Parts: sequence; C-alpha cells; structure tokens
Amino acid sequence: MIDSKRLAQIRRKDPVINTFTWQGLKDAPQSVEERYNAHAMTHMSLGDTGKYLDTLERNITKNKYSSVGAIVGPYGYGKTSTAIHVWREMQEECGVLSVPPFEWLKLSDILEAVTAWVEYKFAQGPRQHIPQLRAIYEQYRDKSLAEVAADLGLELDVAREAYQAGSINLGVTPANVIAFLMDVCELCTEHAGFSGLAVFVDELQETADKYA
Repeated sequence: MIDSKRLAQIRRKDPVINTFTWQGLKDAPQSVEERYNAHAMTHMSLGDTGKYLDTLERNITKNKYSSVGAIVGPYGYGKTSTAIHVWREMQEECGVLSVPPFEWLKLSDILEAVTAWVEYKFAQGPRQHIPQLRAIYEQYRDKSLAEVAADLGLELDVAREAYQAGSINLGVTPANVIAFLMDVCELCTEHAGFSGLAVFVDELQETADKYA
C-alpha cells in the first residue's frame, strides 16, 4: 500500500523536471541534493529498474568496469526522474559517489560539475582529499594560451605560433574528460572510501542542438 500523503505528493508532482546546470551544482549543491531527493522520493518507475541497478552496481563496484548507458524516451516520459532515481540509489544503497543529473553544453562543463559535486561530498567526510581533487581539475581544465605557454616553458609568441599551427590545444578534449574521470574515480575509490564513481549527464538534446 502506498501512503496517502506520498500518493498526494505524486499527484501534485510536475511530470517535467528542470535539470540543474553545472553552475547550480557548484553554487548550491545542498539545494540541488534536497530538490533531487524530493523528486526521488516520489518517483514511480514505468518498468523494473532493479535489474539495471544491480548490473550497474556490479559493474562499477565489483567488476570495476566503466559502464555507459542512456535513458531514452519522448518529452515528459520520465527520463530525468529515472536518472534521479538511479542517482540516489547508487549514492544511498551502493556507496558510490554519484554526481546527479546536470545539463552540459561543452566538455569543460563535465569537469566543472564533477569537481564541484565531488568536492561537496568530500567536504562531508574525507575533506583531506580536496586538494588532490583540485589538483586533478587544474591538470585538465580549460587554460589560456599564457597558462599553457608557462606550463610548457615556452615564450608566448612561440606558443601562439604552435597554437595556430594546431600543435597546442587549449580546450578540453574527449580524451581529457576520460583521463579526468579516471583520475577522480581512482581518488574516490583508492583514497576517499567510496565504492565507485557515477556521473549522470542530462538534456543531451540541448547539447546536440548546441553542436548542430
């Protein structure tokens, strides 16, 4: 039996959930967590997500695999609600450091969101690892030409010529994102006491429209 109060909350629930941006995760993580937890408590699965959750937990925490999945459906179908449900289950039941759904428009947004949320969770316990997290972020974040020149020990004019020739890349690349996530995952599992890292990106259509 469903509690009548919970049923009333479900009836009043807006079927379309606004997804936070990485800036929201950085500026108001507690508010994000409270809002998403409230949505998770009123989530009604359209199908059995138990098997999916078991597989995801096994792959991340036991097999140490990198799992990539997608929730597909028409507008208002419940994709974000399902993602929030899985996010909370991974966080609360599996000991995984789980980054909640966020909208991203460029690759650097992923670095910003993950760093902000992991630091938020580290601050609640293993705060001694925050400097290591920030160092990982600094290694992979977007940098100016002057910063890259300094890192490489080059004169700015030489670095500019190399950039114009395509020898230097200032932006975050897909390879940077993968390497960043691997380093953050290692920090979470080998040092900070979490069983894995899960990242939930949302609003892929918005991202696709940006790159179209």
